[in-house]
Amino acid sequence: MKKLLADGHRFGVNVRPFDPKMNHTRELKLIWFGLIWCVSSLPANSSSPLPYQLGEVLFQDGFEDMSNWVAEQQPGGTTKIINGKLEIDDAKGCTIWFKHKMESPVLIEYEVKMIKAGGPNDNARDLNCFWMALDPSYPTDIFKSTERTGQFRTYNYLRLYYVGYGGHRNTQTRFRKYNGLGEKPLLPQHDLSRPEYMIPPNQTMKIQIITLGNRTQYLRDGEVIFDFSDEQPYQEGWFAFRTVSNHMTVDNFKVTRLIPREGVDQHPPLMRLGAYEEGYAVKQISTGTAPSMHAYMDICPESPDATRIAYFEFEDKVSGWGRVVVAKRDGSEPRYVSERVRGGDHDGTRQQWLDNDHLLYGIEDEEWSIIVNLKDHSTRKVEGSIGMVSETNGKGLTHNNYPPSKYKGAARKPSEVMLMDLAKGNVQVLLNKEEMVAMHPRRQIIEHPKWKGMGVFKHPKWSPDGSKFFWVYMLEVKGTNKKLVKSALLADRDGNDIRYISEIGQHAMWSTNDALLSYIRRDGFHLVKNPTGQDVMIHPINGEPEYPLIKNALGIHGSLNPDGDLFVTDIFDWPEKGAHAVLLYDVASGDYRELVRMRAEKDDQKNTMHPHPVWSRDGKRIYFNGSDTGQRRLYCIDLERFSFRPIERG
Repeated sequence: MKKLLADGHRFGVNVRPFDPKMNHTRELKLIWFGLIWCVSSLPANSSSPLPYQLGEVLFQDGFEDMSNWVAEQQPGGTTKIINGKLEIDDAKGCTIWFKHKMESPVLIEYEVKMIKAGGPNDNARDLNCFWMALDPSYPTDIFKSTERTGQFRTYNYLRLYYVGYGGHRNTQTRFRKYNGLGEKPLLPQHDLSRPEYMIPPNQTMKIQIITLGNRTQYLRDGEVIFDFSDEQPYQEGWFAFRTVSNHMTVDNFKVTRLIPREGVDQHPPLMRLGAYEEGYAVKQISTGTAPSMHAYMDICPESPDATRIAYFEFEDKVSGWGRVVVAKRDGSEPRYVSERVRGGDHDGTRQQWLDNDHLLYGIEDEEWSIIVNLKDHSTRKVEGSIGMVSETNGKGLTHNNYPPSKYKGAARKPSEVMLMDLAKGNVQVLLNKEEMVAMHPRRQIIEHPKWKGMGVFKHPKWSPDGSKFFWVYMLEVKGTNKKLVKSALLADRDGNDIRYISEIGQHAMWSTNDALLSYIRRDGFHLVKNPTGQDVMIHPINGEPEYPLIKNALGIHGSLNPDGDLFVTDIFDWPEKGAHAVLLYDVASGDYRELVRMRAEKDDQKNTMHPHPVWSRDGKRIYFNGSDTGQRRLYCIDLERFSFRPIERG
């Protein structure tokens, strides 16, 4: 029993050992110091029992006080501890949360009695519950939001599993999966109305909830009421009791770790290939099992005529050696078009098209690039590590954030932005940091002795029509993500008429030929804890005020489609750790749909694998790096038959 107590304190919960004076006649408890084999937890009439063993008791509450619970209750109701039980006497609606987050696989169990003894709320109805609940806006802390009141509709935006047992005045029992958008679809097989699925008043019922792999079950008195196989299972979150206009007691609440038996995939794939109901389809483009990736979120991997595609294929590990691949747009007929070169984990070799017959790629940590003639297979070396090429004017952009190992002390050069003459193979330095300071409105910060020698140029990008380009100057506090200055500067196609545009946010890019977009993060933003604490803003280059495109936007690397009505972005560790997603926003409404969800790359604790969704030239496809198989590969979302369906909020 010492082990259980130690485990309980590790989780911050008061774990109560087995007490022979308590009422345990309804279940046989075989608690061992090792594993607890499943004896009576599987119902005899289950057609497909879940294969598991019982492990350690994670949480156990004997209801000595409310320290493990948070009540969200409408006026007129009470939630108290009476005689060692949780007693809920509710008038207008309440949710009673267990404070501690759970991770699958687990068994949640408790005993309940619905009281019907003449009291004002003694209605024997709505034995409801949530499990694996997360708030998409605050995935790590469901109690961060102040919007929930106990009124049922204030929970529609959560992502969770729900059972309403004996709802609608004890006439219906239902299971739903909330998707976090306000939608909670009801399948016909999950809508029960027969008497045996309703609540018997004044009788103790034992409820068990199981999450294991891609399945979740809800049992009453050992009988499986709902058994749901989920293509994208919810595997972490909070549990809550939910009821309305009802009087009930809860006892013997316990959560036990489940140990899957052989054959159970506890981390099933989350991304399905093929057609989706919404009208789009997902396909793998790179071939085989080697790690592969496209270049970046605003570098289209399609050739200008949209018939072929380019990507980088690693030999084994990322970063590492590999080759640039060109294939047909559907991924067929792939062929290597480069020598064996080193690629980076962020953008491969930044491979991109110069025209239909020529491809350009850079060399990791080197100051030169290679142009490949796809017709005669010849190659040509040019000065500068390519940042972005313009297919319209045939010029390239680069900057010289030199590797510190190469340039130290007196050899270190000031940060410069350069125009690449790809025909001649040389570069033209346009501006260095010292020359920029004179035109910068925040030069007092940049020139402060505290920041001497800091600040760099980054991310030069051509406008869609190739008539101009911008780049970023960034000064941040060393060792942090705090940006003191982050500015966009502009020049024409020949590098003339250089000027300051504005301060910008994260991952800036062109929205049109006349404006940039970026994520502006507000105070309190956090990639995991508060991912909606930011807005996608439009920054006109003519000096007009910036304005929001999407408020409270999720995502990290985002871009607009050619028509400007859809915005695609990626997000990491959301809403569960180790899960990435590609989201598509409807700009007019600000609503989003989750197109694909995937598991993070194996052992990628720092999330170096970025999906970097990028639009096709006609806006009918989205290419992205996916990692659901454990290694990154290149995929395509075909939107040919897709139309953004409005959110049907329940």
